[in-house]
Amino acid sequence: MANTENEDVAVENDVIKAASEWSDEEPTKKSNKSSWLSRSIVVSSSSASRRINELEQQVKQLAKRPNVFELDDAEITALAGEDAATLIRAAKSKAQSVLVEAEKLAQGIRETSAAQLAATKEENAKLIEEANKEVNDLRAETEKYVKDLRNRAQTEYDASDKEAKRIVSTATGEANTILENAKAEELRITSDASKRAEELLTRTRSEAQAEAKRLIDEAQAERKRVIENVETQRDAAAKVASEAAKVRRSLASSSTLLRQALDDALAVATDLEQKTQAVADKTQSVKDSI
Repeated sequence: MANTENEDVAVENDVIKAASEWSDEEPTKKSNKSSWLSRSIVVSSSSASRRINELEQQVKQLAKRPNVFELDDAEITALAGEDAATLIRAAKSKAQSVLVEAEKLAQGIRETSAAQLAATKEENAKLIEEANKEVNDLRAETEKYVKDLRNRAQTEYDASDKEAKRIVSTATGEANTILENAKAEELRITSDASKRAEELLTRTRSEAQAEAKRLIDEAQAERKRVIENVETQRDAAAKVASEAAKVRRSLASSSTLLRQALDDALAVATDLEQKTQAVADKTQSVKDSI
């Protein structure tokens, strides 16, 4: 940036110097006005033309400068300076580190979710195992009770067949009732265990999804902030390039105006020289006639 500003100042100074080379000359002798005017015009036109050509070459060189977004780190450092290059590299590095950190967070969320899901499955398996154990215990107790009833009925059968039949019928009814109750209790316990397992699984999924969404939102916000900083620096660079283009256009316009002014001055000087020569010829003719 400093080199560009120095070159622009040098170009402006060259334009001012070229314009002043013709206008600053003064005649040293009034008696030789005609010859002085012709000589000064020739010298000024040649110098101005040479200076205009130099300015045009400088404008072409400015127009050939590369775009700042097409340069690598070394070229950016050479043109913009170490500070600007450091800022650009820091912005790139920051964006890359944010993406890497977001990937690490996402991996951690996946691992945590997998661990929670495994723990939930293990807990559900334990609940089902406990329920099955309770059902088996109830079934064993029921079978033992029925067996006791049958043994007692069989023992009293010899004493009274009618009483034995009644006892057997009663025992069978009670046994059926107990079995039905046991089955109902088994279904209730199984249903409660399944419902509890589903609630735990749903709650774990919801918590994991909420945490994952929060971390992803934070990562996206950080990435957006980094992108905005990079776009701000890019807009500043584009503004500098636009100002340089304005300077180039201004120099081209000044060169055209200067050339036109020199051509007009040359035409006026030529006309004055012709008129002066005509007056001199007329004066000489009058002298000759006298």
